[in-house]
Amino acid sequence: MSESEFQRGVLPAAEVAKILNAARVPNILFGWKLTSLSLILETAVRALIDNGFNYCDDAQCVELKLHRWWKRFEQNTPYPVTDIAALCAWNNVHEKADAHFHIKEKQFPGPKFTVVSLFKQSRVLWSLPTLTLDPVAPDDPTFILTNDTARLPPLTADRVKSPSGPWTDVSPVKTLTNTALVEAVLWLVLRCLRYKNHDIENYWHRMFHWLFLASIEGERQRALRDTLKPEFEPLIDKYQDESKAETPTEYLKRLLPQLIAKGKV
Repeated sequence: MSESEFQRGVLPAAEVAKILNAARVPNILFGWKLTSLSLILETAVRALIDNGFNYCDDAQCVELKLHRWWKRFEQNTPYPVTDIAALCAWNNVHEKADAHFHIKEKQFPGPKFTVVSLFKQSRVLWSLPTLTLDPVAPDDPTFILTNDTARLPPLTADRVKSPSGPWTDVSPVKTLTNTALVEAVLWLVLRCLRYKNHDIENYWHRMFHWLFLASIEGERQRALRDTLKPEFEPLIDKYQDESKAETPTEYLKRLLPQLIAKGKV
């Protein structure tokens, strides 16, 4: 089974990146269970519409709600398992996109994938260098291509915890290195803490939990810790400290005033 057959979103991610590159729109794949690209929004929207993507301008669309899946129901009313799963999904509460497109069922074969979400870089990835269309260097500490067989971990037999492996059967997509992705998510957690946006803070915190704590273990986790910025290294130690003298969130709240004073958040 190829990467595009196994992993949800590979085909639309590759197609969107190819279209935006052709339209000279700097972009990057960033997200969790959806394709999110930071970009020059109007040009990107037009390019995707011109290439058959279904732009959504419905003001009542569920993608524009903080809780994508929210139902009130009477006690003892039968509740479908699929609805319960949606309510409990870690990305049910989400960062609303600047623009989004609904994928038509016949547009991409394979596992169901329904939404392409577009974000301006200034909203979610302000901590990164300004995106360009420049080639990605083989040792770039921030960016990596999805077909980089030298730097990306391979697909393994454990399909639950396995990384996707390099996407070698589709057009390459610019995305973030492991270190840059974890740091970007932590900056988003800190922004939410500053502005007391607790629902979205939980969303980004869950993504961090999955990226760092649930999906990698042992030596890989320790190696990644050592590549993070100095202010984030103690955070990892808090997660691994069994005494819990200071929780990870308490550490971030203590760190926040220092980062605000430096103009980083």
